[in-house]
Amino acid sequence: MSAANQSRGLIMTKLRHTIALLLVFALTGCATTGGNSQSRGMLHGHVSSEQIVPIRVYIHQPGKMHWGVFGLTARVRSDGSFFITDIPPGNYYLGGISDGVTVYALSRLQGPLVTLGPGEVGYLGTQRISGSAMALREGSTLDMEAQPRPEENELLRRLADHFENTEWQRPVLRKLDRNLSREQDTSSGQE
Repeated sequence: MSAANQSRGLIMTKLRHTIALLLVFALTGCATTGGNSQSRGMLHGHVSSEQIVPIRVYIHQPGKMHWGVFGLTARVRSDGSFFITDIPPGNYYLGGISDGVTVYALSRLQGPLVTLGPGEVGYLGTQRISGSAMALREGSTLDMEAQPRPEENELLRRLADHFENTEWQRPVLRKLDRNLSREQDTSSGQE
């Protein structure tokens, strides 16, 4: 066998080993990235506004800088509800909304701060976003006001239907059951 053929064979062997190693690293990385409903959590809520049609919400963590498309984002559904899964445990709040063109910051102290643990479902509330049209053009922060409807249990029922036969249905149903038990305990105590 000539020296050129030996060199070519050695290169091909090294190339195969390199590809095999890259494949192992890629598969290992894919298997361990992200999370699941046991180690990570989910946030959900509802937004509405007369001035703009919210397309995305931006979820922030206190004390962290958020640049550009800041924080975690979730698409707002046509009914105003939103959810985001695979969130690491921590504290979160609704920090902004977008109409698809402009991102609007929300006043940080007006919304609830939600502490999310592993496997938990956190509720960021039902929020009505307001602010004058001039404030929207100037890029000022918008105000947020909690609304009674739709209530969390109604949103959880919708989420349970949405996540039917997935790993996220169980934590959503568990949260709904806890809420319903709490309501039943409260109504029993008032009788």
